[in-house]
Parts: sequence; C-alpha cells; structure tokens
Amino acid sequence: MQIVKTVAAGSAAAMLLAALPASAQWRNDRLRGDYAVTGTSICIVTGAVVTPTSYTPPAGFSPTLVPLGPAGVNSFSSTDVYTFNGDGTGTYSGRSIIANLNQPGSVGPQSGGAISAADHVIPFTYTVAHDRTLTIVQGPSLNTFTAGPRAGQQNSSSGVPPQVGRVSRDGTSIVFGSFDPAVETLTRVSPPVDNPIESVRICHRAHSGALIGRGQGSQDDDN
Repeated sequence: MQIVKTVAAGSAAAMLLAALPASAQWRNDRLRGDYAVTGTSICIVTGAVVTPTSYTPPAGFSPTLVPLGPAGVNSFSSTDVYTFNGDGTGTYSGRSIIANLNQPGSVGPQSGGAISAADHVIPFTYTVAHDRTLTIVQGPSLNTFTAGPRAGQQNSSSGVPPQVGRVSRDGTSIVFGSFDPAVETLTRVSPPVDNPIESVRICHRAHSGALIGRGQGSQDDDN
C-alpha cells in the first residue's frame, strides 16, 4: 500500500520523496542486523622513533598528505561481524592480519616484514540516505595483538575518516570504503608507556558484507 503525505509547501523533490512507499524511504532503522564483512586496507605510516633513552614523535604528514619524514607501508585484511542496531549506532568485532613493510621506528617490537594478528572491538555510527547511500563513522578501536612480535599488547586507532558505500535494495548486502583521506593516530594502551603515540597514518579501505542475521523487530524484505 502506497502512503501519500500531503505537503503544503516544499520543493518538487521533497514532495516526490514524501510520496514514495514508506518501505522505499531508506532510513537508519531499515539497516538492522548482523553482517559478515571482509575488508582490506593499505596505509602509509610514519612511526615514533624510540631508543632506550629518547622518544621522537611521528613526523606526520603535510597539508597535502605527504609524509614529513621516513615512512613505511602497513597492510591488513580483516574479517568482522558488524551489528547495526537500527538506530544509527553499531559495533563490530573481528580479527585483522597485519603486515608491516619497512615501517621504521615504531613503539614496540615491530620490524620490516613482521606479520601480526589482532582482535578488535570498535563502535560506530551510521546513516542511510533515501537512495541507500551508507555512511559509517568509526569510533576509537581497542586492538589486542594475539600473534606476532606484539602479542599481548594493546593499542587504539582514532581519527578514522567516514567511509561511504551503498546498501543493496533488499538490504542483504553492503559495500563501503574510504572516501576522503585523513590522518589517523595509533596510541599504545597496554602495557602503558610514558609516550603512548606509536604512529600516524593515512589509509584507504574497501569492505563488503552480507547479512547473516536480522535484529529483533527488523523487517525481512523490502516490500
């Protein structure tokens, strides 16, 4: 059944949107449930330089996103479950496999060619536009290293820029990834150190996911 709203004033575009079936007006509450998501990321990283007697913070990046000092490449793949709560909030958790390629001077026992595994739990917020454009804003992460030279340590990433993608018409699949680049920060959580900033980086990411379970109260189709 088509629901038509009476609009006293407004643009033609707004009137058209209001006249659409309610099921076609994609809102945050229409994206609800658990999605199995896989992704890949590649980052340019400038690390802190640490010696037994000194700490030099990461050189960072210029306004044009060029490293201001020695930089390396960090690549990782991830397998996660994203839970969309239907209210614009969510959490995802899973595991990443990380390859550090010529990453100089990082806090902790990292070296070029080292491989690590880390589990993570990360909150996020999201919006879904009427055309099913999906925007995800990731909050600070908690990463626990389970294998490799950093096993047992924890760090946190922050400053990850919004990722943008699409929701399929039936809501059973999603794709999203980097849109605008920005500088992110990695900070040591455990064991604590006097100077916790490990590195800064700029990354690009690509993710795809499939619905594996509906949340309570969600609709199973797009009718």
